[in-house]
Amino acid sequence: MSHLYDQSPLGKGFSLDMFGRLKTGEAFTIFDSQNRYKVSEDFSNSTTNGNVTYNANTSSIKLNVNQASEDKVYYETKKVFPYQPGKSLQVLQTFNFNSAKANLRQRAGYFSTQNGFFLEQDGSNICLSIVTGK
Repeated sequence: MSHLYDQSPLGKGFSLDMFGRLKTGEAFTIFDSQNRYKVSEDFSNSTTNGNVTYNANTSSIKLNVNQASEDKVYYETKKVFPYQPGKSLQVLQTFNFNSAKANLRQRAGYFSTQNGFFLEQDGSNICLSIVTGK
């Protein structure tokens, strides 16, 4: 006998999709990116008084800003993943926020200026935000 039970801190186990339906299909990877030997060409960046650096020893990308409150660094994928009605999408990410500081807002997630979700650290405040169409 098998049982479906929920142990996820987000309220749904991995046996159910975001619509509460039992997952019956195999997972299918539509995007995978690594920076093992060089900066991935799948991403672009834009900066305002900041820079993006690659560390080959840790295979990581560091986003740096200066002290002004209007300084910005964006690092985002060039690929677009449009919503497909009736299909759920699982996103797994690895990131490491810098230490909390005044005038430093850090975001990581699956989002654009119009839609998506992200984890944000703004100063000492941490929140999960959902962006819906403008």
